[in-house]
Amino acid sequence: MNGEERKILISSIVLVVTLILVVVGTTYAFFSLQIEGEETTTNVELTAGEQNEITLSGGITNYHINLDVSDMTEDKKGTSYYGTTDSNKKYEKEWVSALQDIGTFTKKGTLTEEYGCYVDINIDLGGNMAGLLRDNELFLYVQQREGIGMNHDLSEDTGKQEFEFNLSNSNMEPIQAYLVFYNTYNDQSYLAGKELTVSIKIDNFRCINTPHVFPE
Repeated sequence: MNGEERKILISSIVLVVTLILVVVGTTYAFFSLQIEGEETTTNVELTAGEQNEITLSGGITNYHINLDVSDMTEDKKGTSYYGTTDSNKKYEKEWVSALQDIGTFTKKGTLTEEYGCYVDINIDLGGNMAGLLRDNELFLYVQQREGIGMNHDLSEDTGKQEFEFNLSNSNMEPIQAYLVFYNTYNDQSYLAGKELTVSIKIDNFRCINTPHVFPE
């Protein structure tokens, strides 16, 4: 198979993505977490000092990347395809458009200090493409604010992934994420006609009264 032929063999690649925010009730040294009713909303009550409350909520639907043979031809090698929630689009061409708020923080009252916080990001792959992905094909990027993020290569980084960030009066930025699929410079014909479901659940939100120190 020559270089021109190998891309044209890709008939279809479909990525169906569901991003879900899930919260779990538990108790930590400085915050008490509980679920209210049936909603996936966490109330975070500060038990040291003033009684302040942070709520974590969110989730998105219809986030997808739909690729066909025209996206995987030889002349498109090196192209990045980003997820979108726009039902009229197959994908986004820029990461800025693909970045979605998947977890939003709101606070009641004033926080007395900066906190180091965590969530667990649970990544599950399904469909007949799961297990076929190779390095540098599909990535999930998660950030809480610009410069504080993690890149997950979904050929290996699945299951539970811990994500850490800080929260304070001046930093209540949401948790954001995007997916990106690469038309690589290698033969990807093994993905022809395959489908993949990516399920991302965020849970186990907890904080301590010591902020994380991130590299400059």
